Amino acid sequence: MAAIKVRVGQSNAVKVISSQGGGSISAQNATNVIGGIASVTQMQVTGVSTFLNNVSIAGVTTLAANGGITTTGGDLYVGGDLYVDDDILFDEINGRNLNISGISTLNILGVTGITTTQHLLVTGIATIGGSTINDGTFEQIKVAGISTFVGQANFQSHATFQDNDKIKLGTDEDFVLYHNNSNAYITNNTGNLYIINNVNDDDNGDVVIQAKSGENSAIFYDDEGVALFYNGVQKFITTNDGLVISGIATATSFRGTGNTAASFPLGLTATNATFSGNVSVGGTLTYEDVTNIDSVGLITARSGIRINTGGLVVTAGISTFGAIATFSNNVFVDGTFTAGLIDGGSFWWQNQPLNKN
Repeated sequence: MAAIKVRVGQSNAVKVISSQGGGSISAQNATNVIGGIASVTQMQVTGVSTFLNNVSIAGVTTLAANGGITTTGGDLYVGGDLYVDDDILFDEINGRNLNISGISTLNILGVTGITTTQHLLVTGIATIGGSTINDGTFEQIKVAGISTFVGQANFQSHATFQDNDKIKLGTDEDFVLYHNNSNAYITNNTGNLYIINNVNDDDNGDVVIQAKSGENSAIFYDDEGVALFYNGVQKFITTNDGLVISGIATATSFRGTGNTAASFPLGLTATNATFSGNVSVGGTLTYEDVTNIDSVGLITARSGIRINTGGLVVTAGISTFGAIATFSNNVFVDGTFTAGLIDGGSFWWQNQPLNKN
């Protein structure tokens, strides 16, 4: 069957060639084209179709229905909605508004303006705080609501919190850190609070607390003792044997193990000591370089009193010997000597012997 030719416009402007049996339709360019309209019910193109001017399509246009590729070398303007049933791939896209109601997975997201998204899923690395906006890098990110990080969040720079902004750790806000306009707070609401310096050798990994910058208040030494300071000067330290105090130790009481009396097995040395109650000495009580013993009440010796030198001087009052008093040397009495019974030995008065009767 002979081919059917349709010319549109001036002579030989556009040639549309088709067979009468409904075969393929081909369009050929012609010279001296001014313009015209060609209405085609169906058009099947096996090769490349080039449109030199506008193409207006009033109905539905299906491109590459059988899996082919539709290519346009220029711009493509869509006045209404664009529906894509399968994947859509862009080499580069520029737009004012992008509304996504579901989940969008983007390998690279470059944003110059404001982006509002319901869900943002980043499968690669997202860096926040860079100087450029590409490769998943945001200049700034501001979140008005709650941000949930399922995995690990890495910060390569500072994390800044304003006054009264709290860092809450734990399911029920068990551990809270924050700073108000005046003070900093560390609050633990559940269980113990551990401060752990995670070292395993004696490598001077100490825990140092400074209430004033550059001035130690307390040092917890690695595998050693604890030192406490006053105005930067060490006053208290624990050792393998106990503790060492530099200065005056004031205590309301000392108590030994099992609520017993305090024991000082290595002795106790003091410059001055005041005892408001009883003093019990189980062993020998030695006074070195003592000139006077001042006692408000009675002095009781259970087994005797030995005076090596100096003698015993009683300036006032009555001295009573309830038991036997033995004098291995002379006894001199300047005042009145009264005795109920004097028995045995020799008695002298003013260098003269006395008769004991």
